[in-house]
Amino acid sequence: MKPKELIDKLKSTFEVDTDAAVGNLVGLTGGRLSQWRSSKGKLTTRQVASLIRRTVVLAEKRAVKTAVRPIVELYPIERTSSRQEVNWEIIPSNKAKHPLQHELRQYLEGAKGIYFFYDSGGKILYTGKTEKQTLWKEMNIAYNRERQAHKVYQVDHPKRGASFTPAWKKIRQPRSKIVCLHDSAKYFSVYEVSTELIANLEAMIIRAFCNDVSNVKMEKYEFKL
Repeated sequence: MKPKELIDKLKSTFEVDTDAAVGNLVGLTGGRLSQWRSSKGKLTTRQVASLIRRTVVLAEKRAVKTAVRPIVELYPIERTSSRQEVNWEIIPSNKAKHPLQHELRQYLEGAKGIYFFYDSGGKILYTGKTEKQTLWKEMNIAYNRERQAHKVYQVDHPKRGASFTPAWKKIRQPRSKIVCLHDSAKYFSVYEVSTELIANLEAMIIRAFCNDVSNVKMEKYEFKL
């Protein structure tokens, strides 16, 4: 096979237009590819093997660097009613009033990965993942869902009555109550994760922090190729 034929085939396979783009994929400079293209000889088995090795090494490096990418960390939650006013959203996202939050929402609507919710002290409350639907949709579903394991002690204080009664006259016992994340979460972090890594990364986090997070389901690792 002539070098020109290989370069042109790589262009069509990876749907790129320039030799430089091909070089970026296989780890060769544009100058080196120009030398290949102008060569009248055929590629040797050694050149092909070297190209494959170079491509594999480059792909591994890229996979490591892009496998987990932070979108936001410890971002403050601003509980906002949804447009239909049927549930809560983690941030206001009106484009005119909140342009930065709107851009963040758009990013979350186009990404998949892992997310975390924290309380006011930065303690982790819950972690979740999404491989199919968007981070924005999944996070807001989790934010509004009631969880049996997510409990806090609260006191029921009277909201009506003619006068205030001090607690020493009428004891009100603190009782454990199930609450939603929108009652206690104050910050969130989001990470864009390569699809193949999402399930195992979430499993590792939940299992490593099983005494801290309110996740009930103990996710298992997946080792399918």
